[in-house]
Amino acid sequence: MSTPAPLTQEELRLALAVRDLTDPRQGPHAIQLIVEQIVQALAATDDLTVDVRAGGPVVTLADNYDNLGYGPDAVTRDARYTRYVDQDHVLRSHTPRRSYHRRCATSLGPETSTTG
Repeated sequence: MSTPAPLTQEELRLALAVRDLTDPRQGPHAIQLIVEQIVQALAATDDLTVDVRAGGPVVTLADNYDNLGYGPDAVTRDARYTRYVDQDHVLRSHTPRRSYHRRCATSLGPETSTTG
């Protein structure tokens, strides 16, 4: 699979201007209630501590695909599903999984920390 053409500067500017519905700093939205309910449900499970952290919108190909186990020819890397910033960076299209004993870290929304 060849690397698709990257976004133009204008396309990138417009993409980065899209509101993050999980970010309370950008105004209230129902998605924030859903995220909070998920955090509370996880925190109530076996004294689990949940740490919600913001992930930047532009990430490396490695962080978006390789580190999550997607192969070089995975269909998800196609330009239909991925917006390439340059040959090494894309707009985040996957949320990384991170699990620790008695801790769950999730990349969602603004940098916030909620402990249960």
